[in-house]
Amino acid sequence: MNPYPVALVTWIDIEDCTSPSWVSPKDAKRDSRSSFKILHSVGFVVFQDDERICLASTWGPDTSGILKIPKGVCKSVQILTE
Repeated sequence: MNPYPVALVTWIDIEDCTSPSWVSPKDAKRDSRSSFKILHSVGFVVFQDDERICLASTWGPDTSGILKIPKGVCKSVQILTE
């Protein structure tokens, strides 16, 4: 039995529109105006506080690593039950 609750987190994606090369002002303006994407992540809540919620997508002797989502971009956090 897993000791951590499972949650569905709906959150606003933070985008990095920087480039390894120069971009035109037109392309920069286009990138700045694009809508934020809404993402949905499901995972084991291994830690949370007022600032973040941390999910692992796999739990066992080893884990897949941790996704740290700032609470400021969370639209909702739903704890899933059996």
